[in-house]
Amino acid sequence: GVEYAFVPPVRRLFARKAKSADPFASRQWAHGAIRLGHARAAAGFRNATTITVAVVDSGIDRRHPDLRPAIGGYRNFIGGSDRDYVGHGTHVAGIIAAAAGNGLGISGVCGGRILALKVLPRDGEEFDAAAYYRALRYVIGRAQVLNLSLGGEKDPAEIDVLRDVIAAGVVVVAAMGNEYDEGNPIEYPAAIPEVCAVGASDQLDTRAGFSNT
Repeated sequence: GVEYAFVPPVRRLFARKAKSADPFASRQWAHGAIRLGHARAAAGFRNATTITVAVVDSGIDRRHPDLRPAIGGYRNFIGGSDRDYVGHGTHVAGIIAAAAGNGLGISGVCGGRILALKVLPRDGEEFDAAAYYRALRYVIGRAQVLNLSLGGEKDPAEIDVLRDVIAAGVVVVAAMGNEYDEGNPIEYPAAIPEVCAVGASDQLDTRAGFSNT
């Protein structure tokens, strides 16, 4: 009564994860919120490899394996070590342009180039306003986008310089701040009308409780 005898073949999943997948990309829920995967899969999609984003911040870890290919330039405006002692500039640059599909860390939103400009000192050191203004102006002719994940009280000199930067065709993006529970202050440069102000949202796509309005 035996119809046939054989060794059953192994069945394998067809939807296997690519070996080059970034191990922490699944934690980046914001990519899903902005439908980044849909954009990348769309016909005619072009990555931002010809766009330079200036990150005026605490510097950048130039040896970081997920960022090294994206760094198009680095300049220290405050002297001393080039190291990013705070880590904030490295963090911001990673969100923007960490290499995608290289099997390391996270995936950046775009494949742009980073122009890292160090102006923020480590905690406890004095802020150098003149160095900050020079860094802002340095962006003209060198980047198409300026990222400012920083803020504070209204500064007339900052406004003047940034209006020159914007007039030169640079898109300026600034953080609205995370002090909602501390009085929800108006933060500059995000409050400058010509600047693209960005607040934080949560996984339900609503305003994060700490984000200024």
